[in-house]
Amino acid sequence: MPTVIWRTQFLPSSRQRIVVKIMDAIKRYPPFSGDGLDEIRRTAVKIEEKIYDVALSQTDYQRKISLKIIMIASRSESLGRMRPSNLKRRRIFASDL
Repeated sequence: MPTVIWRTQFLPSSRQRIVVKIMDAIKRYPPFSGDGLDEIRRTAVKIEEKIYDVALSQTDYQRKISLKIIMIASRSESLGRMRPSNLKRRRIFASDL
């Protein structure tokens, strides 16, 4: 299916569901306090739009979205296994950038 055609047949509601899934994955990424939902939504929309723009087909889009969500989730899990002292150091280091 040509690139233009698959995009015209892909419903906006489907894209919104994907944004919600990306947001859910980001929320699991520590340290999430619940205060930055607008920022998380903007980040999720930006991720989805970038993938949507470069995908060659609906299958390619779904594959790239799935890989991105897995990557976010695995990053969340690896941080969850870190000792709290290491996580604190990481947070301080990240804020200094």
